[in-house]
Amino acid sequence: MKISQKNALVITIIFAFLISCATLFPADVAENAEEQAPNPTPRASTTVEEGTEIEDENPLMGSIGLDDSIYPKQGNGGYDAEHYEIVLSWTEGGQIGATTTMTAVATQNLSGFYLDFHALTVDEAQVNGAKVNFERDADNLNIILADTLSAGESFECAVSYHGVPEAIYDAGFDDVGWAQYETGVFVVSEPNGAMTWYPSNNHPLDKASYSFEITVPKPYVAVANGAQTEVRDDEETRTYFFSEDDLMASYLTTVNIAEFIVEEEVGALTGLPISNYVEKSLLENANFSAFDVQDEMIAYLSEIFGPYPFDEIGGIVPDAPFGGGLETQPRPVYGREVLDEGSEYLMVHELAHQWFGNSLALHEWEDMWLNEGFATYTEILWDEHLYGKEEAFAYLHSLYEEMAMESMPPGDIESEFDLFNYSVYYRGALVLHALRAEVGDEAFFEILQVYTARYAHSNVKTEDFIAVAEEVSEQDLVALFNAWLYDEEMPPFPEVK
Repeated sequence: MKISQKNALVITIIFAFLISCATLFPADVAENAEEQAPNPTPRASTTVEEGTEIEDENPLMGSIGLDDSIYPKQGNGGYDAEHYEIVLSWTEGGQIGATTTMTAVATQNLSGFYLDFHALTVDEAQVNGAKVNFERDADNLNIILADTLSAGESFECAVSYHGVPEAIYDAGFDDVGWAQYETGVFVVSEPNGAMTWYPSNNHPLDKASYSFEITVPKPYVAVANGAQTEVRDDEETRTYFFSEDDLMASYLTTVNIAEFIVEEEVGALTGLPISNYVEKSLLENANFSAFDVQDEMIAYLSEIFGPYPFDEIGGIVPDAPFGGGLETQPRPVYGREVLDEGSEYLMVHELAHQWFGNSLALHEWEDMWLNEGFATYTEILWDEHLYGKEEAFAYLHSLYEEMAMESMPPGDIESEFDLFNYSVYYRGALVLHALRAEVGDEAFFEILQVYTARYAHSNVKTEDFIAVAEEVSEQDLVALFNAWLYDEEMPPFPEVK
């Protein structure tokens, strides 16, 4: 039993690397990615379809991009999105028709602003109920205002559109975003695929709440983020309503459409509603029992990390060409393998992300170790919870030996090709183990709880975590973090007592 659990841990962390706990399979080796895949979809240039120049210097135009060090053109400046209402209908042929309404606040005087949006045909755009002009420029939708918005002013921007969504190529992966397969649709978008199906400020720095109204033909079932609030049954279609009231990064949004079987219950340990969606075709050879451990996991993780940050638990398993998982909030999307015996390490990884990555979202993509290193170390903690320190730390030592051959430190991501490097997962986990060895268990777990509470439902940088660690431990930890995060050569394996 312990050996099979170990194999599961190996498989899970490999999956975690391959898909980021997040999306589709990446290029096999980062340094060869440019040879293995076509050039990425170009981000915004400064010309529009009509050939005129966009005036980047115009102080009344929101900026293209938020100057992220890895994705400088992802997201947009000049406004703060507060809520997205997505009303979408889908047909079996893959066509969608939708209207996305963004409620936002101008952070400067605006004569126009940009939304990240890929390929689909825009039928109309409105701001505060009045039609406005718009221009398309690569993956940017330029909204041109008739009347200037003042800094601090709230506004609504509604965009109506249609077409067949296309996944987009990302340099660290293959295709991400909206994906139609033989029996349905699944959406996994890390890092930038949300713009394949709705216009948004597509960067984790601008989190918002969401509501969804998804209409599908019978007998399909739709599931999105948050709690299901209503189902409307019409003659040939059903419309599913979901609401995620907690702030969420755009890459964590999802819609899954298939002939799902739904299992619902209330967790005996957590008291939280649990809803699991498994595509009907998969239940011929599997069942829902793999999800039985979720309630125990959330209860345990709540003890060590602090209160679970959301109101729902669950999982989504489409019978799709997808492996691993993405931590879509608060109900991850998993590959078929999550239904297999010994898959719980994959599950605990994605549930850890509900704290690290979802509640505490990245300020910049270069700090990805704050997501994946923490989730990977959670697998070690779960192993320790089940089998004790000796068993868990022995496996962690084997990861250390693998990382001894990896020269890229986890805090030194230079491009999108490095975003899901082994080091981000394995050595990212070792950063936490080194901290634990230095400050002791009592201070270490207090650090985690202070960190998750202080930055709940907001954005974090590496320096935020370091500051909390130094504050709680009352130690100068700069040398430790520099060595583990930024030095090419790893220090000796940290021994936790």
